Amino acid sequence: MRVVLIGNILGGQGKSVIAHNFAALLNKKGFRTLMIDGDGLASLDCYIDDDNKSTIKDVIYEKKTIVETIQRGEYFDYVRGSSNCRVDGIDTAKVILLLQKQFETINLFYDYGVIDLPAGNLVKNRLFATVADELIIPVTNYLHESCIHDYIDEMLEMKQFNEKFAIRGILLNRIDERHNDVNLLYKRVYEKLNPDKINRIFSTTLRESYLMPYSIYEKKFICEYERYVGIRQDFENFVDEYLAG
Repeated sequence: MRVVLIGNILGGQGKSVIAHNFAALLNKKGFRTLMIDGDGLASLDCYIDDDNKSTIKDVIYEKKTIVETIQRGEYFDYVRGSSNCRVDGIDTAKVILLLQKQFETINLFYDYGVIDLPAGNLVKNRLFATVADELIIPVTNYLHESCIHDYIDEMLEMKQFNEKFAIRGILLNRIDERHNDVNLLYKRVYEKLNPDKINRIFSTTLRESYLMPYSIYEKKFICEYERYVGIRQDFENFVDEYLAG
């Protein structure tokens, strides 16, 4: 199982909607996909209706195994998030070992695991980095370079626990071409963030993705829509670019 983190220490970058739709499209393309909601907002709950209250908190607090928390879904299997999963003051080394052992138990069941990371909670971001292969960082035109630069350095420090972990790339998101110059944003990201650490800036940009949150209220994924043709095509192009390596 290849584990992909979708994260940014800043809020409002579109992480959750991207993570959910990324997982749904991977599954649609035939990959066995597990979606894990690591965000404190538990936004994955907006898409699902079930009575099972097991969450990722149960795994971190050693109340259940990750196998016991996985639910079967139409578009992907999933582990629900928790709004009160506090990790400050925990034994970090113990939790890292716990997560690594738990993920080993499901490694052969899935092709991809996608984890939506919480904004503003660096500890939890770093914990999930110890079980992940890579991190994709969505950024918008409201780019705080210093924060993202520090975030990348903090995340890469977790290679001491997980040598394979890397920054897969930067994804330019919520591009409204009526008001934004994509080339200028691309240039700004490239100049302000160390290209040696981020590996790449995806050539695909998600235009009009400010429309994507509406899909949550309708409990639909982008791949289900006949409308929103532009963003659906952009998202499919992004997934194809990701899979092409």
